[in-house]
Amino acid sequence: MTHSNSLLNKIKVLLVEDVQADRIMITRAINNAGFDCEIKYAENIADALVLSLAHNFDCILLDYYYPTAGNGLDFIKTYQSRGGQTPIVIVTSHNEISLAVEVMKSGASDYICKDELSPEHLIKSFNYILRLKIAEESRQAAERALIESELRMKSIIERSPVIVFTIDEGGFFKLFKGKGADNINIIHEHIIGQNIQDVSHLTPVRYHDYKKALTSNELSHRVEISNHFFDVNYIPVQNHLGKITSMMGVAIDITDFKRNEVELKNTIVLAETESKVKQQFLANMSHELRTPIHGIICLIDFVLKTSLQEDQQKYLDLAKRSADSLLFIVNDILDLSKIQASKMTFEEISFDLTDTLQSSTGAFIPSAIEKGIEVNLNINENVPSTVCGDPARLTQIINNILGNAIKFTERGAVDVTVFCKEKNEYHSMIVFEIKDSGMGIPAHILPTIFEIFSQAGNDISRKYGGTGLGLTISKQLVEQQNGNIAVQSTVNEGSVFTFSIPYKINSEAKKLNKNNIPLEMNNTITKKLNILVAEDNDINRFIIKKMMDDWGFDYQFAITGADAIEKAASATYDMILMDIEMPEMNGYDATAFIRKELPAGKNNIPIIAMTGHAMNGEREKCIETGMNDYISKPFQGDELKKIIIDCMNQNSNQNVITLNPPPVSQRFTNLDFLIEISDGNEVFFKEFITLFLNSAPAAVADMETALKNKDWEMMRQVAHKIKPSFNYVGLKELNKAAARIEDLSKKLSELDEIPALINTIKTTCEIAYLELRQEIKIAA
Repeated sequence: MTHSNSLLNKIKVLLVEDVQADRIMITRAINNAGFDCEIKYAENIADALVLSLAHNFDCILLDYYYPTAGNGLDFIKTYQSRGGQTPIVIVTSHNEISLAVEVMKSGASDYICKDELSPEHLIKSFNYILRLKIAEESRQAAERALIESELRMKSIIERSPVIVFTIDEGGFFKLFKGKGADNINIIHEHIIGQNIQDVSHLTPVRYHDYKKALTSNELSHRVEISNHFFDVNYIPVQNHLGKITSMMGVAIDITDFKRNEVELKNTIVLAETESKVKQQFLANMSHELRTPIHGIICLIDFVLKTSLQEDQQKYLDLAKRSADSLLFIVNDILDLSKIQASKMTFEEISFDLTDTLQSSTGAFIPSAIEKGIEVNLNINENVPSTVCGDPARLTQIINNILGNAIKFTERGAVDVTVFCKEKNEYHSMIVFEIKDSGMGIPAHILPTIFEIFSQAGNDISRKYGGTGLGLTISKQLVEQQNGNIAVQSTVNEGSVFTFSIPYKINSEAKKLNKNNIPLEMNNTITKKLNILVAEDNDINRFIIKKMMDDWGFDYQFAITGADAIEKAASATYDMILMDIEMPEMNGYDATAFIRKELPAGKNNIPIIAMTGHAMNGEREKCIETGMNDYISKPFQGDELKKIIIDCMNQNSNQNVITLNPPPVSQRFTNLDFLIEISDGNEVFFKEFITLFLNSAPAAVADMETALKNKDWEMMRQVAHKIKPSFNYVGLKELNKAAARIEDLSKKLSELDEIPALINTIKTTCEIAYLELRQEIKIAA
């Protein structure tokens, strides 16, 4: 017979029985009860005492009568007197009630007659015994846990800077213990038994805080005593009637924390001061370097547009290249400083990924052709055409890595491969792989190739130039967009740089059917601009004078901020170009004075900041000061002219300002990319320009119609369609404007920006149309 309902099937039993037949019968009953038993036997009281005290049994089955001295009752008394606690079941042939009562009163757990012995009876008895065992084990475990907990608590209190206290209903300390008391030289025994009112001044447990805690649920208070700070927590203890019968609490010594807090604050202040000094140094360095670079580049450009001998042209080209390299170095240092200061910002705008890749890689085609190598762009069909992110940072990363690949490749090709690794309805992980057949990177250099100023060899900077910052900046730009970058390389075989960036996905723009709408060209100046230029650098004044003369503007110069204020107050100007760093009074202060102090009609004149500062936040600072726009040196003439026109159109109530077709030296369009892809095919070149001249006016007209009807979906589609065309003819800023219109129209946010953006596109396009018509010799 087996038993599946017992509490525990594995038990250890001591069977004390002098009759062999009875031992066999009892053993068989135990086994038939379904218990897995380990049974030991004793034939007399003496042997039973030895075994029972030497082993841990779960149960003792004890006969009552024995032929030698002693009986079951004698065993029980002796066993228990020696500390025995195992449950005892009397198994006897004597069915006497009085005997059963006597042995049960003496400590037996059960009484079974042998003629009634059965597996079922044993099951009940064993289960009862095992319940007692489990209960005892639980009690012992709880007792041990309590002791361990008390020991741990005692250890914590003795080692931690705390004071644990209890106060009875009469206000007397019953407990006052902890290392925190040692910190302020208090002896625990001197406080216990004392009334809080008498010793309050000696301890962090203050009488008035204690009284306040008696009227509330809990109270926390900070106390200073003996040059130590304590956070003291009071917890009232209530009885079942809700009456407060005592107070318990803990006082924590936070002196070290307070000192660390002060030190940390001092460290933060010092770090912030150092950061401000560093930022100011970089801003000053930016201004001091970019201002002369601006002068060098612009002057070289002016000379290059004059008649030159062949060797003069060559020397000036080299000088221009050197100036561009110097500007590149300055920009790298500034970018790195922004990244290290966590000041680098990232846009999240909708942009055409294919257009961005074509533009960024296409810019390297001329230098690749010059070296006799190929640049191949392969975009997998699973790559979404439109994504949401920062196209400028992507272009910067590609420029750094692709520029290096072309620089270090003397033969073969550079392949740019783009594919989508992961994609769902909302996001895509785009992988960019740039593989070259160049000199490769030694294995011992690879682990540090992305570190600051790290290059493939000591002679790299001498032979190829560069700052050694490009890959560092690229890595930081990738990682700050939650991407990854890696490199594999073999010396004399080439390198593969792979980076991935997650982008949000925008739905592809739907195509529109357009009707070609002719645009009436206006090549007259509706208003001749008179501009005040505040600039203290004589070279910069010479450069701006040349630009103003080419554009047909009237202008006057101011050498200081104070001079600019005086001239702005005494004469009427359409605009002020304001340098930031000037003697006596800088551009910020001069602008603030004009906005606050000059009379109405003069205090709202458009002001454009014109500065060598290029640090992050500089444009925002200029706008906050009251300026309308910002341009950093060095700048191209067409950049400044575009900002002037945009600013005047946004701030003038007159007709949109248009200009006569600019000379070739001041062109808005740049056809280098179109010339490159035309590969000498004049028919293709003219057909493409004609296509642009037909489609762009229609697109502008459609945007104006969509604006009038507030049809933002149509606006988005038109902007998306015309956007790539601007890049092909070098109108990069219009590409950005169209992308902005597309994004705003899709999000239905900041829609009040769109009219000015359309105005910018229309105004710039009118000039671009004239340039392009002249290019293909078509009369306006």
